[in-house]
Amino acid sequence: MVITSSDTAQRHEGHADGHGEFSFQELFIGDYRVEVRSSGFATWVNSRIHLDVGNQSQIAVQLAPASSEETVEVSAEATRLQTNEIAQGAVVSDKEISALPLSSRNFAQLGILQPGVRPASASLTVMGSFRRAGQNYEVNGQRPESNNFLVDGMRDINRMDGGYAFRPPADAIAEFRILTATAPAEFGGTSGGITTIVTRSGTDKLHGTLYDFFRNDALNANNYFAPRKERLRQNQYGITAGGPIVSHRAYFFTYYEGIRNAQDVTHGVVVPTLAERAGDFSADTPILANATRTPYGNIIAAINPITAMYLAYYPVPNTSENPHLAQTTNLGHYQSDVGGIKADWLLRESDTVSGRYNYSTNQVLSPYSELGADVPGFPVGYFTNTHLGGLTETHTFSSRTVMTANVSFFQNHVLLDKRFSNNSPQSFGFSYASTRAEATGAPLIQLQGYSNVGDPIINPRDSVENNYSFSANVSHTQGKHVTSYGAQFRRIQLNGYQANFASGTFSFTVQGLTNNSLANFELGRPDIFTQAGGDFNRNLRGWELGAYAQDEYRVSQRFTLSYGVRYEITTPFKDLQNRLMAFTPGRQSTVHPNAPTGLLFPGDAGVSDSIAPIFYKDFAPRIGFAWDTRGNSQTMVRAAYGIFYDPLLNGVGMPFRAATSALPSVVVRTLTGAINYVNPTSTVTNPFASGQIALPASTFTLDRNLIPPYTQDWNLTIDQNLHGQLLSIGYIGAKGTRLPRLIEGNPAIYQPGSTLANSGRRRIYSGCTLTTGTCSLGTAGLVVGNADSSFHSGQVSLTRRGTPSLNYTLAYTLSKDLDYTSSLHMSGPAPWLMLGELDVPQNNQNLKGEYGRSLFDSRHRFAASVIYTVPFSHTLRGLSRTILAGWQVSGLLAVNSSTPFTVYDSANVSLQAPHPGVSGMFGDRPNVVGNPNKGAPHTVNQWVSPSAFQRLDPVANAGQFGNESRNSINGPAFGSLDAAIDKSFLVSESTKLLFRAEAFNVTNHTNFIVPIDDINSPVFGQIVEAQSPRVLQFALKLQR
Repeated sequence: MVITSSDTAQRHEGHADGHGEFSFQELFIGDYRVEVRSSGFATWVNSRIHLDVGNQSQIAVQLAPASSEETVEVSAEATRLQTNEIAQGAVVSDKEISALPLSSRNFAQLGILQPGVRPASASLTVMGSFRRAGQNYEVNGQRPESNNFLVDGMRDINRMDGGYAFRPPADAIAEFRILTATAPAEFGGTSGGITTIVTRSGTDKLHGTLYDFFRNDALNANNYFAPRKERLRQNQYGITAGGPIVSHRAYFFTYYEGIRNAQDVTHGVVVPTLAERAGDFSADTPILANATRTPYGNIIAAINPITAMYLAYYPVPNTSENPHLAQTTNLGHYQSDVGGIKADWLLRESDTVSGRYNYSTNQVLSPYSELGADVPGFPVGYFTNTHLGGLTETHTFSSRTVMTANVSFFQNHVLLDKRFSNNSPQSFGFSYASTRAEATGAPLIQLQGYSNVGDPIINPRDSVENNYSFSANVSHTQGKHVTSYGAQFRRIQLNGYQANFASGTFSFTVQGLTNNSLANFELGRPDIFTQAGGDFNRNLRGWELGAYAQDEYRVSQRFTLSYGVRYEITTPFKDLQNRLMAFTPGRQSTVHPNAPTGLLFPGDAGVSDSIAPIFYKDFAPRIGFAWDTRGNSQTMVRAAYGIFYDPLLNGVGMPFRAATSALPSVVVRTLTGAINYVNPTSTVTNPFASGQIALPASTFTLDRNLIPPYTQDWNLTIDQNLHGQLLSIGYIGAKGTRLPRLIEGNPAIYQPGSTLANSGRRRIYSGCTLTTGTCSLGTAGLVVGNADSSFHSGQVSLTRRGTPSLNYTLAYTLSKDLDYTSSLHMSGPAPWLMLGELDVPQNNQNLKGEYGRSLFDSRHRFAASVIYTVPFSHTLRGLSRTILAGWQVSGLLAVNSSTPFTVYDSANVSLQAPHPGVSGMFGDRPNVVGNPNKGAPHTVNQWVSPSAFQRLDPVANAGQFGNESRNSINGPAFGSLDAAIDKSFLVSESTKLLFRAEAFNVTNHTNFIVPIDDINSPVFGQIVEAQSPRVLQFALKLQR
């Protein structure tokens, strides 16, 4: 058998074994010509073989006796199913990438065409800010930060925030594949979906593209909530080129893409009424003094001058629906430059070397900050600079034994939440300063029930991640066995700083001087103040090791058994200067003997330099079978089971978030009760000098017994070929175990006489009593591994591909997704809860009470794509051909039922102590006294039924928790139809010009984001934001 690449003419030659079978390993994707010769038989030739990424193509060869016809050319053969494929997943082809309409031309949008794959929640993406930019989808119930991305075999994972860091442009991608379940043992390191991307390569012919996609607001519909037409100017342009360096020997491919975008962003803001901002609360519920429960008066004659400056940033109400609501629209900017080069050398017939280098830079200027103010006036910037490069050598020992070795380098530099407001504490009238120059800004004001105002509560974060990777894999065929084994090693560096609470943050609640948070704000009477200072720099190190062995055993012509095992070691991060900390109640540190009892440090007995231990028992077995029920490759039954491990801190900002909270290099001060608004720490000399431990000491760290989480997944599917269409029906399930979550390790326990001011004295390990003593320990944010998840689904897909005219994919998923928490560090110290779900449980004494629907639990999900190339007669010539030939239409439909959210009460009826290092606010839940979904209005002005909830009275029900289940409220559903039409013009025999028009959200269907879910808010239950309206895009592309 001789296999020849149609693109490069590279040849591979081999001989059949005793069973008449051939095997060729580690071939590049692309088109091939296969030629089979045997003495006494006519030569068999098939020139239409295509190899996809990660797939094993099986070819049935039937030789005819030799005659006058010495060669038999196979023009087409019946569609056959893959009879040895165990993993679940599908390939997205070059045709789909280039033809289907893609918003922002992001390849990941096509991932949702597979069953079991759902886009990441819009609300969760907003909460995570730019940090979740690479988390495009969640796969079969797994957290979106657990997805794995590979670009030309190089791992492309942002360990700091999850998801990918480098995104190749669509025109640079040849194809990609998403493995959604039971991937073979070769893959590991994460528990989510595995996306394998292969970029284009050079061929013996010079080829390339030159393109520009542009948008303009004159073509678009208006956002449902925008007070005016949103401005939009965008150009997305690029060039690709590939060809031979040395014919039949060496090839190159290079590309560049730039994006320039200026676009308005519309944001709903909960604001004081015009009367309230003037101090007139006469239309409100009577204001009471909390200490005496007597009327305080509903007129505030003199508004605190600091507060007055903040109030000026609140826009005036501008909607008729609610006097507390303002819709604001402000201009944001985005700029991106992406490029790369790839070279392939055929050193000899047995050796191929590939080298590639990719880079991307992104700059975002946002008029709003997801970690700061909801109101305009506090813009932030987000900057990334990513490099990904490597070398791969493929050595063919024989047609049956092939080895690949890969070395790669990944660097991701992120500057998050750079301030552009030119504010400082002093500019607002405070007499204290920020503890970090880069973090200087307006102290954030957290105002219960209203939008917050000020610069981000944490950050900026300036981090550089360096990954050095090496891997080697060997594939060997012997008889009925195809065996593969290999190993990967990765060294990880995380360097930089993250400034936490450097400019301070004030909280105004209904538990303060009065029962009205806004009145307390205008009086200048905060209830909580947090500020931190010291050494925020960290130099973290870790490494990962993985080794595997896999065997594919063809038991018979109809039955294939696949089994393997993977072993992994993933170390927790350590800091080069040991700037980490552990929380162990009852033990005294010898490294820092002046530290409060309960705080330990690297060097203390039993405390490692990474706090959590290195776990050496991560064995991940994989097993499955593929059964060709009739022996004709038309009906397949497949089943598989596997275990997959995740890293410990696989969440948004988690590695730095824990490390930069460690005492004594960082000093954290949290005050409650009577607070000096102008200078809260005025009574302390040099309050943030590094090396001291401020009492009560606040901590945020890992559980010392934390070990890697894992997921088990299993599936049973039936595939049927229906006259060239592939129908797949199956069940896929998954269970997550030891998943990381955040808890308050030192919670406050309610007792008679409890108030917010004395909450620190009620902590379990405070070291003081309600009335006596100096409190030594404050909040203790702990990452623990005691959460589970459960996912069950029925999945159906129907696919037709490879035809010259009509191709389509239909995918439907019916699923149920339950968990204790849907993401690690989901909101972080965010100033608001878009989904009503805190990072910490409502009640730390009842962790099991958090089990409920996952944030991704959309019961029904349907996605479809269609590509139709309009047929025409090839006999047409001249003007008729110009007009009638070269038309193509395509569409992409996505529909899913509602995802859930939680109604919460920011009033802190349970009187918990603040935990600002873990989550930025309180998140009690109310009582449910009716069905919150059945009979609900489900309108923009009132999505939920207020009568279904009973708000607990902060006095009569003090210390109590509501009975509402987590994520029990149905949010808005989602539906969108995108379409495109192309017309190509033949410029020359090898060059064509393509004109393209695209419409995203063709029907201009309004997809709403979840409503305001704080029952303490004056706009509770009202929807104030929506996703993108209809947007049109036009393009020109010159293609050779």
